[in-house]
Amino acid sequence: MHIREMMLCRHTMLVLAAVVVTGVTAVPSAGAKVSVKRQLTPTGAAPSAQGQVVVVVAKHSKGKMQIVAHHLRPNATFNVVVNSVRIGTLTTNGGGNGRARFSTTPRGHDQLLGVDPQGQLVEVQDDDSGEDALETEMPPDTADAGDVQCCRTHEGEAECDETTPDKCTPDQGVNMGAGSCMPNPCPSTSPSPDEIACCVPDHDENGPECETATVDECMASQGVNLGAVACDPNPCAPTSPSTPEIACCVPDDEGVECEEQTADECTALGGTNLGTGTCDPTPCASTPPAGDIQCCRTHEGETECDEATPDECTADGGTNLGAGTCDPNPCTP
Repeated sequence: MHIREMMLCRHTMLVLAAVVVTGVTAVPSAGAKVSVKRQLTPTGAAPSAQGQVVVVVAKHSKGKMQIVAHHLRPNATFNVVVNSVRIGTLTTNGGGNGRARFSTTPRGHDQLLGVDPQGQLVEVQDDDSGEDALETEMPPDTADAGDVQCCRTHEGEAECDETTPDKCTPDQGVNMGAGSCMPNPCPSTSPSPDEIACCVPDHDENGPECETATVDECMASQGVNLGAVACDPNPCAPTSPSTPEIACCVPDDEGVECEEQTADECTALGGTNLGTGTCDPTPCASTPPAGDIQCCRTHEGETECDEATPDECTADGGTNLGAGTCDPNPCTP
């Protein structure tokens, strides 16, 4: 269902409530700042990597997140993923160290924080391989269990506080139900027509869906605000390796083995790039050592093919069919 369809009834109720409280200035409760630190756990793709996530949540729906990482792949780009949605990037220097800052009100080099990371899986993902290098599950906000999102008007702006239902209603607040105030789920008193790309949770195999919506509509649907970007191509699609893999024929002691590698990895292994494809079934033909030929011998009444040198073939009474492989068998019965 489209976000606007889901919001129609709810938005109407909020508009009526806003009419009732027009001209009333309610001072939000003080609300303490909350800081949460969490160590990032390295994965098998980057076993020596280290990192930390710091989330700071302040009153009035404002928050920040900082990710610091060490011993990652140097001079590389990593995706920062929250709840399966890519929200930004982290770039490492020549020493493999990097830092990424996010804010609900970004300034300078801050990136937009359009989702509350609390209670979510945070991943630092290699942009080239698509593999997670660091990850952690952020603890949920359980300090005030039973609180709701309470929208109040303060100095002409709709602000959100997490409080109990009993405290919200007497203060002329609008109870938006359980949830986080970061980002602000409260409709602004002067709605902006500006639309953003909103990643709406959809836990099927296709991952989050992208909807063009206002900031208010996105927050009400518990979506992730990616800012003023288009939904085509889909910015919410699950991240995948930016470098495609190919079928690579790599020589080994027993002939040629097929491996699925990137083109650069294939070249480094001394392999032959067969282009996009899989290794099942193997597209690599067995290549005999230089100088070998197809040698047909008769063994127990059956004609068999061996890849051997011309001298070895003649010495064993075989028939030399010239250069080539024995797969498929070129020897006639």
